[in-house]
Amino acid sequence: MEPSDYADEQYGYFQQLAELLNIFDTYSLAKMVDAGIATG
Repeated sequence: MEPSDYADEQYGYFQQLAELLNIFDTYSLAKMVDAGIATG
């Protein structure tokens, strides 16, 4: 991405996602990923 307000905003969303994913334990997170892959 080129430096821009849009890129900054998207990076902020990515940081929030990473922080929130840390709430889940590894087993629960793996189960959610597996379920998402199974549905396609």
